[in-house]
Amino acid sequence: MSQAPALSTHQEADQFHYSQIEEKRIERYYLGEYSDLKQRIIQFYDLDELETKLQEKDNDGRLKYKNITLQFPDSLIADSSIVLSYLQESLVTNEDCSTKSYLDVEEIGCKGCVDCDKKDKKSKIQDSDKQAIWILADTAYSSCCIDEVASGHVNGDVVVHFGDACLNPIDKLNALYVFGKPHLNAEKIIERVEELCLEDNKVVLMSDTPYSYNLYSIYRELKPKYPNLAYADVDFDLRRENMEVIGKWSQPQDEDSIAFANRRVFGLVDEISNYKLFHITLPADPRLLFLSTNFSSVEIFDCKENCTVLGPFPSLMKRYKHMHVGRTAGTIGILINTLSLANTKIMLNTVIKAIRAAGKKHYIFVVGKPNVAKLANFDPIDIWCILGCGQSGIVIDNVGDYYKPIITPYELQLALKPEVSWTGRWVTDFMEVIENGEFDLGNDEDTENDIIERHKDDAPEFDAVTGKFSAFSRPLRQLKHLDVEVIENQDETALVKKFSSNLAIQSTVSTSAKALQERSWTGLGSDFKDLEEYGAALEEGRNGIARDYGF
Repeated sequence: MSQAPALSTHQEADQFHYSQIEEKRIERYYLGEYSDLKQRIIQFYDLDELETKLQEKDNDGRLKYKNITLQFPDSLIADSSIVLSYLQESLVTNEDCSTKSYLDVEEIGCKGCVDCDKKDKKSKIQDSDKQAIWILADTAYSSCCIDEVASGHVNGDVVVHFGDACLNPIDKLNALYVFGKPHLNAEKIIERVEELCLEDNKVVLMSDTPYSYNLYSIYRELKPKYPNLAYADVDFDLRRENMEVIGKWSQPQDEDSIAFANRRVFGLVDEISNYKLFHITLPADPRLLFLSTNFSSVEIFDCKENCTVLGPFPSLMKRYKHMHVGRTAGTIGILINTLSLANTKIMLNTVIKAIRAAGKKHYIFVVGKPNVAKLANFDPIDIWCILGCGQSGIVIDNVGDYYKPIITPYELQLALKPEVSWTGRWVTDFMEVIENGEFDLGNDEDTENDIIERHKDDAPEFDAVTGKFSAFSRPLRQLKHLDVEVIENQDETALVKKFSSNLAIQSTVSTSAKALQERSWTGLGSDFKDLEEYGAALEEGRNGIARDYGF
């Protein structure tokens, strides 16, 4: 052989390049046309007003906000460096405003122990009027919610939230919302809305929070010609003491309005269910499913492509199927997908009580942002109940990627009822589920033995999804009515007994044992357990170093 064989396909220099050094063109279609990028971003985010707010002082003359965290969604993270640069130039107190290094973060976060050599340095940092700014480039859960977890890592005093927001109440931190004021192609939208209104259709204009800034001008122009037109604006009354909106715009004061989720709808002349929805920007799947259950039809306008989108949208019938899976599920995993919403603890306790009262088992999981790989690790879970933001914190599995169904507390409430009455509603708000829901919470004084006694005579339930009877839908019930296999030489006082080829612990179903019995692979060597031969005989193999093996 004259030359060595080719071990890989030859590539020319113009074909071989590293993706790390590729320059990606940033599309800021939401800014419209501009000549000066920095000035356009200052105007877009109302940074002058934000600067004034961040310079506020308390009654003692001290700055209210020393540790400032800026939260950006992925779609706006490209603007973070310009926003940070402007705030660093503007926020000047006794010392220059600056960002903190990682070491400084550790110093602020330490507890100031007696033998710590950083104690004096820590007190100097906290006593100074120096403002520090952090950029939260990745949110712990939903991007529309205030990320108290990430801000808490640096002892943040305030979170400045940029972009679309759900305005859900939060527990601890102060929050400043900066929606932005994006550019909108109003001519195309007016043209399409006029087509919808020609046949005397009732239409509601709606968008996400940033684009709501443009809706009132469109509504005011079209309302005289189309009296059946209405529009939904941000409900600024949802603000609380620790929440404030930067760049708030005016709303009509002479028209009646009704509250709808986190919006106020102006100009209604009929029930909202009789209206068609024209939504500017594509909402997240949970929000879209919620809107589709409240309007007669939904049409989406894509601001990036300047065209309408007619689907496919999330299916409510699939939610109905998942709810039926929850009826016969024996083990329910409660998946926490938010740690900042004010009503999370109340909702969690309500769900736990309802599951226990129904004679089912539950486990609580906090895994960060859920994905298929994380949830696949917990095979004994029959169904997941997710506690998350109703706008984008609920997992809607449209293509069946997840191994087990994921439902909401509202759907779980329907599943735990003795009889199901499916109304087609889909509720995501925690307080509405708690106040208007029909959870059977049992009695607060009920012990586990009381729950077992209540369900001891329950017959196997029919699973409408599989078409079979399920004997394990209520694992906390006793198994007195099942046939007991007689096992010779078994101690009557044994903790674990065998009931109809299924394990039970203290006369109740062990779902863990059931899951282990159903597994086809039980460990190394299980593939050969039915064979007579136990394996080949051991013999000494090669030894030595790689270039000089011994034989």
